[in-house]
Amino acid sequence: MRLHLFEIVNEPMTGTYRLAQENANQREDSIPPALSASRSSYASPLSESEDDGKSSRGTYLRRVDSIDLFRGSLLVVLILGTAYLSSPMRSSLPIQGQNLATWISRLEFNTAPSEWVSLYAGGIVRVRDLVLSGFLFVSGLSLFFWKRRRSRMDDHPVSRVGRILKRTFVLIVLGIFLQSLHSEYTRWVLTDALTIIGISWFLTYILARGPKWFQLVMVALLLTCYAVWFESSAPVRYPDELAAIPVNPDPENAWAYQANVADLTDRIWMSRLPNQPDAEFRLIGRTSFVFIPATALMLFGYLCASILSDSSWSRWPKFIGLCGAAAALILAGFGAHVYLGPAIEKLMSPAWVLLAAGYALAWFAVCYLVCEVCRCSALVTPLRQMGRNSLLIALTSLSLTGWLGRELWKHLHPLAERLAGGTISSEFTLLCHMVMAVLAAMLIAEILDRQRIHIRL
Repeated sequence: MRLHLFEIVNEPMTGTYRLAQENANQREDSIPPALSASRSSYASPLSESEDDGKSSRGTYLRRVDSIDLFRGSLLVVLILGTAYLSSPMRSSLPIQGQNLATWISRLEFNTAPSEWVSLYAGGIVRVRDLVLSGFLFVSGLSLFFWKRRRSRMDDHPVSRVGRILKRTFVLIVLGIFLQSLHSEYTRWVLTDALTIIGISWFLTYILARGPKWFQLVMVALLLTCYAVWFESSAPVRYPDELAAIPVNPDPENAWAYQANVADLTDRIWMSRLPNQPDAEFRLIGRTSFVFIPATALMLFGYLCASILSDSSWSRWPKFIGLCGAAAALILAGFGAHVYLGPAIEKLMSPAWVLLAAGYALAWFAVCYLVCEVCRCSALVTPLRQMGRNSLLIALTSLSLTGWLGRELWKHLHPLAERLAGGTISSEFTLLCHMVMAVLAAMLIAEILDRQRIHIRL
């Protein structure tokens, strides 16, 4: 059943599929759910036995479990953070600022946004800062398999462009809608995560052409042009009508908070649109122009997928290669942070893009180890089910899963107190709120997967 911009289908979401030779007349809705024993996970394009040149139109594509696991683990982090920040118990917790000696302080550190520079001593970054970057990276992974699937279906190039434009449009509109939830008017801003992913998805589709070296050149060109734009524009002078905004006391810094060329250009251009948000809304410091480095980050994911699909490598060498590439990117990010410019997640500076790509690649390498090397996909089925319906689960994480988690705990709380033999602490109550929110999301994903309902763009 098609619903205009959205489709509700009896197959996994497009994007992350693996090839399996099957009867050409087999119906797509006969593909069993993830937990079914009849579903094989290893006849895959990541397997060393596949020959890309012998694929026929009588094939359908199975999902790459490691990508679903990666996406599902990102959703778990998102749900845990949202449940923590929205919990009424948070205000009563003994949080000790930057002191990370207790687990609750570490939780607060990783769920709060970075002050401005996103890299701390010892190479530490906040988990919250990695969420958007992780979704950009996995979107690049998905795009590669989506394009290959469409080409093997002999999908016309015009049809492919139409699908890309539709997805981009829907994500941009969803992002604007989410930014306007608590406003009386539509906020015409392009800083929401879904909007950034939508624009970057389209640009990555355009740029991801030719051999791998050409794609690397595109990554380097995007990051270089972005950095040159910032560095060549400092110091930034705001016009009188924008002079009242709070600015960084160091105006000579090209990457300063609310005193950089992207922030200034964003305010000038966006001020021409109606119902612009006030200065308080812009305090986060993110600008519309982060789609430029975000496209570079998505291209890193696309490159990773193209390497994974290389049938000349077996699984263990691919895993080792993923780890080595992750280490190289992280070291390059450290070097760029020291010598070229600070790693700032809000602006997605080149140093941050390299760091985020390295951390995301290391994260994905763990997922690849679990699903493709050790073949333990069944052990992480709930996470993979969440990854299949990632858009829906991400939207429910904004309020529904947190509310369900608190409601579930409300009914289980008396039993827990009896078992504990006394009053349960506020820290444990908060932890239960977070766990219940994740369980609620897993339950939603399980129901959808059992019914083979997957919502896609």
